[in-house]
Amino acid sequence: MTTYKIFHCPRCETLLYCPYIQKTKKCPKCQKKIVIRRMKILKVTNSLKDTIFLIQNLKLPPEIRQKITDSTKNSFILKGKKEKFLDLIRKIQRNSLNQIILENDFIKEAEQAGFSEEWVSIQLAELEKNGLLVHPTKGQLQFII
Repeated sequence: MTTYKIFHCPRCETLLYCPYIQKTKKCPKCQKKIVIRRMKILKVTNSLKDTIFLIQNLKLPPEIRQKITDSTKNSFILKGKKEKFLDLIRKIQRNSLNQIILENDFIKEAEQAGFSEEWVSIQLAELEKNGLLVHPTKGQLQFII
């Protein structure tokens, strides 16, 4: 299993990553050759998927992302607004017996979690368009996640 390092370019501050054993890297933005062992490593991850996810979230504005402490590994995971929304859906699905949720109850739960009603309705429309949400009857939701 390959581990990856996340660091900044010293010249242009672009977020970069490389395999743990790599010694040098050329910045794609400013073309500076970087000696990795001299750089301050922001994070070491165990998979490429986690590395890319972290870099994408670190590029988000600070008001959108939120640091969530992972006490088991004594590190942090960055979650955006949509990931928190999907976590809310999964939590509500676990609590419901037949996987069918009343739409009004879901919107109330989402508002309590800090999401606005219009943002939730936009996300529900997007999930329905992508085939991840079904309306068995009017006013009911069933997620296929």
